[in-house]
Amino acid sequence: IYHLQEEFKTAIRYYHYFKQENYFEEIPLKEVNRRIEQSLLAQEMKKNPKNINIINIGKVINTEFSEYVPLVDAKDSVMFFTSRREGGTGNKKDPYGLYFEDIYYSLKKNGEWTEPLNIGAPLNTETHDACVAITPDAKTMLIFRTNKNLMGGDLYITNIKNNQWSEPKLLSENINSKYQEASACFSEDGNVLYFSSNRPGGFGGKDIYRSVRFGNGEWSLPVNLGATINSEYDEDAPFIVNDTVLYFSSKGHQNIGEYDIFKSVLQKDSTWSEPQNLGYPLNSVDDDIYLSVLPDEITAYYSSDKKGGYGMQDIYKVEMLDKSKFLIIAKGKVTDTSGVPLKAKLTVIDQQNHKIQGVFRSNAKNGKFILLLSPNVNYEVVVESKGFQPLTDIINYSAKEKITEINKNFQLIPKL
Repeated sequence: IYHLQEEFKTAIRYYHYFKQENYFEEIPLKEVNRRIEQSLLAQEMKKNPKNINIINIGKVINTEFSEYVPLVDAKDSVMFFTSRREGGTGNKKDPYGLYFEDIYYSLKKNGEWTEPLNIGAPLNTETHDACVAITPDAKTMLIFRTNKNLMGGDLYITNIKNNQWSEPKLLSENINSKYQEASACFSEDGNVLYFSSNRPGGFGGKDIYRSVRFGNGEWSLPVNLGATINSEYDEDAPFIVNDTVLYFSSKGHQNIGEYDIFKSVLQKDSTWSEPQNLGYPLNSVDDDIYLSVLPDEITAYYSSDKKGGYGMQDIYKVEMLDKSKFLIIAKGKVTDTSGVPLKAKLTVIDQQNHKIQGVFRSNAKNGKFILLLSPNVNYEVVVESKGFQPLTDIINYSAKEKITEINKNFQLIPKL
């Protein structure tokens, strides 16, 4: 109770008293020690807050009910989210007395989110329907839908064409199991899926897995991301940025209570860095989950049931003030020497620390690509395409405006 009220010193005192009295039949010693560590960490984090601005996006979106899983396209122009508000499809309640989940969307006009609309059929039904993931262009969505008996559910995929969402298609058994898969995210090109599952064989609770889409549209057998990411507790709500930065929520690691949001970076040797707690005030003693990050990693949205909201879970906007407010957008084409467009992988490496900053891909039809860069940084760009010699280029751009667009093309030479 004292920890939830952010009275950390009192909470620690009572935990030590609990240890002295040996009440370990009620709560094991390991868990008591863990709660002491959480209170100590929370106390330290609150003393040293991160330079992050947290903004409740307001009662246009948030209600007295729960709103969560905000999904925003790369342009920050449309938001999809899940709500348990009154007036949904069927307007019925589940066995726990809560309204069934429905998917809603809102458009941004003149910098403000508009009154949300129920996305309707075929995505919403009379039982639980929740948005889970979208591709950066917002043309493909994953949804979670419960079974008719409400005893579990599965992930489905749907696409939008001519402003109409297709009938959701059940993902294969490689993704859906008889256990719980309820959160996921797409890679930048939509061909890699990260998802959480409590299936057997993991490290404990929910773990995060990775699956690749084959050329025939089928998903590969999933691979557990390993012990660096997954703990003995729950890991959930993965979100990948530029195919190299993984954000996720966890009840383990260096945690201050319930779900905290963490960040891990893909290394050159394909391993993940030690997860970093994003700190206070983003993380609280309550559930902080479903972070959705824009490509610049400055703006994000997430869900929390922290104090001061409009209802149960609310959606918040995050501004990472420590990050550069200036952004370089390098646009161009990858072609062969005769100008024919190529499908290529562009790996951007910071020359100072030799870390991969992003992996981008050119469009197979027109060769076009977009790189998101910080100004005044020496980047090594490695361009690779099947049947062609790799090309390495060093780039560094300055910026006088918040967003600066640069044209940059690459020509590849065929292998001998």
